[in-house]
Amino acid sequence: MKTRDELYKITLLGEFVIETESAKISDQMNYSRKLWALLAFLLLNRDKEINNEKLVEMLWDEGASGGNPLNTLKTQISRIRSMLKPLSNSGQDMIMTGKNRYYWNPDLKIEVDLEKFGELVSQRLKLKYKRIDDIKKLEEALQLYRGEFLPRIQLDWVDGIRNKYLEEYIASVLIVRDYYEKESRWEDSARLAERALQEAPLHEKLNLAYLRALLHLGKQEEARMHYEDLNEMYIKELNDYPTKALQELYRDIMQLQQQITTDLTAIQQKLKRLDVNQGAFVCDYAIFREAYFLEVRRAERTDERIFLGLITVSSNKKLSSEVEDKRLSTVMRQLLYVLKNNLRRGDVISQYSRNQYVLLLPTQTYENGIMVMNRLISLFYKRNKRNDVILHCNLQPIKSRASDSYNSTSS
Repeated sequence: MKTRDELYKITLLGEFVIETESAKISDQMNYSRKLWALLAFLLLNRDKEINNEKLVEMLWDEGASGGNPLNTLKTQISRIRSMLKPLSNSGQDMIMTGKNRYYWNPDLKIEVDLEKFGELVSQRLKLKYKRIDDIKKLEEALQLYRGEFLPRIQLDWVDGIRNKYLEEYIASVLIVRDYYEKESRWEDSARLAERALQEAPLHEKLNLAYLRALLHLGKQEEARMHYEDLNEMYIKELNDYPTKALQELYRDIMQLQQQITTDLTAIQQKLKRLDVNQGAFVCDYAIFREAYFLEVRRAERTDERIFLGLITVSSNKKLSSEVEDKRLSTVMRQLLYVLKNNLRRGDVISQYSRNQYVLLLPTQTYENGIMVMNRLISLFYKRNKRNDVILHCNLQPIKSRASDSYNSTSS
């Protein structure tokens, strides 16, 4: 039997690990997730008296434990004790049996990363003014947060704890970020935000912090690439675009990439080197919007006609959400290839939503615009012989004095 003076270090953030100086077990081992969930529950509630009926109710959905839930619980406890044997000869001295309850041995000396994290951040998040010592304690807490609480377990009580500590983690990151920015510690700020984005990749303030830090470090190209990846993620996950603040910062990034010069020849040569793509111009929707307004003004001045096209992808086959997402992603890539390589260099393409592309088509007649849209549909189906993909196309002139419109559905 292990001595009770031995320290048990317990990790619950990012993974579930229990270790001593001489032994270690983790949720990478071949035991069911229900066992790990039960063990975590006993551990986190070791100062409460929870009877077995309440334990069953908390841990399993109704009927999930079989015909006799208390017998199932007894079996699970036995398996947990076997799982704990590398740390204790029998596991009996770690999970104790009482009157109508099982409980974690209160005499064991333990150190839990989740509880240490909570101690470090809980009071400091409420303080209006943070001292240097408070910042150092928050930095210490951030080192403890190696990932979500019990990421392999999906239960309601786990989700509640997981969300609580993720919110506290992000709040702590933003406080430390403010301190780093005031001290012009841009390398530290970038590293901090980049790590936090692994936990909350779409969080607006974290992305703003990361992009600002990259700009201050002179890494405009890295910032541009990050924003464009973020834009794709917003479309895929939220069917939306990055927030106004992120779009404005993106415009600043694009402007900062241009160096001051009075040599027009050098500018032209640089632009020629950048213009290596054949076919239509593919851009972020924020850039597309600027191109749209530019074309509207030019059309009003020259009396040229510009058409706005929209292509929507749908399916006539019912699929699971995961399969549908993968299929849609593939179809959208294939459609973009067709659009980019079969439209003219003066045409502009942007992804409008997760299943839509919007087009700017400078063309003199409405009939020509219809021909272009039909040709694109035909080319797509020649390359992709799938009978479950449907393309819905809309075309209308930008200038309000023209009232023509075209709607087509092809399958």
